[in-house]
Amino acid sequence: MSAVQRVVEFADARRSLRAPAAVAWRRGCSMSLPSAVYITRTNLGADWISPHANVYLKPLEVARTHALTLCVPRTAQVPPELASRCARLVRYDSLRGLRKRLLRETSARTELFTGFDFPCLWLARKLKRRRGCPWTVFLWDPPSLGHRDAFPPLRRAIDFVWRMLAPAADRLVLNIHPGLLGEMRYRPPRGQKLEFRMQDAFTERKPAKIASASGCLYDFGVLSNWTAAKGGPLLSEALARLPGLKGLWIGSPPAHSAAEGIRFTGRLPQAEAFARLRTCRVLIVPYLPVPSLKWNYPLKLFEYLQLGRPVVASDNPGNAAVAARHPRCVRLFKSGDAASLAAVLKEVLAESSSLDVPTPLQHPVLVKLPVLSGILGFPWCD
Repeated sequence: MSAVQRVVEFADARRSLRAPAAVAWRRGCSMSLPSAVYITRTNLGADWISPHANVYLKPLEVARTHALTLCVPRTAQVPPELASRCARLVRYDSLRGLRKRLLRETSARTELFTGFDFPCLWLARKLKRRRGCPWTVFLWDPPSLGHRDAFPPLRRAIDFVWRMLAPAADRLVLNIHPGLLGEMRYRPPRGQKLEFRMQDAFTERKPAKIASASGCLYDFGVLSNWTAAKGGPLLSEALARLPGLKGLWIGSPPAHSAAEGIRFTGRLPQAEAFARLRTCRVLIVPYLPVPSLKWNYPLKLFEYLQLGRPVVASDNPGNAAVAARHPRCVRLFKSGDAASLAAVLKEVLAESSSLDVPTPLQHPVLVKLPVLSGILGFPWCD
């Protein structure tokens, strides 16, 4: 950024601070809406993988009920539907500089919102300690975080963050079933509010055998982005060995040519995406092997296991850990091998009509658990 651009942006910021809404935000005064700050390091305008992983939905929800100041990295994209609802948009170069600015401009009446991002959690905790701001953390991911089946090094890191940072928040908004909170090794401190967004979605599920071939619209389904790393071309190569299969792909389609036999829906709301995945006999995680621990935990597996469908997954470390515990739920193929994927998929499709998949989230006892039972550490029902 040139010096002229910095001067212009500084002048615009000074003018915005003189505006009534901005002045009220700085002083923590309540106008028509309470003031709030949402801190993120994410590119909110990126083409996100899963339809329910669109993290811009979190600040958008806050913007509907608050005069929101959205803090994003300088190079981040912001969707127009979100930018139009924000009272202010603050772009920062570093979290250290943002911390100094927010310490000057926030008060005890300013509500803080963050996602489950380590640096943002640290920053929000510092602001809460210095200014006394009420703080809400969104944990929007399915229940793999901190679970005993997660890849051990990542699990230990997440457990540490939970123990150190999560208790400082005033409210946790969790997109998981209450019965899994104990699995995350977390005991909320006195006074902390817990809000579960997926509780109602699980109460309607009952253990049932997998629908027969005539009861499903598709042979397989995938909830992902069509990229090489996510196994899109690999799946296309495997399907060439299995002609006649019908598949459903929920997420971003390939840029050029679509794979034969696959229907692409694009991104969908979470409820609709899960409803469509239930019309598939088998769900697939075709991810390629990656060296980073970040992508080795079985996040996608836990999404699929909620649906009570057999899963065909690559033998990455996180997936292998889950498959060892739930062999009837998860079948592994050699990561990056199209022939192995085709063979395992053919085998599971042949058995899927008679498989009874006792996924933990379908267990009738777990479904009826009150929130307190989850807090006390009720285990998965195998």
